[in-house]
Amino acid sequence: MTKRPSAAGGFFLIVAIIAGFVWGVLRGDPLGGALIGTLIGTVLAIIVWLLDRRS
Repeated sequence: MTKRPSAAGGFFLIVAIIAGFVWGVLRGDPLGGALIGTLIGTVLAIIVWLLDRRS
């Protein structure tokens, strides 16, 4: 029996961190943007993990 590959939620995490950083630079607060991006990316990665676990 072959095991199907798991989904990759880390992609959302890194993209959200980078996007948050860029957004923060444009607003004058790169650290704040990176933190917001980290939170959003973490939530998305957890959602992908939970959906992958169900199937």
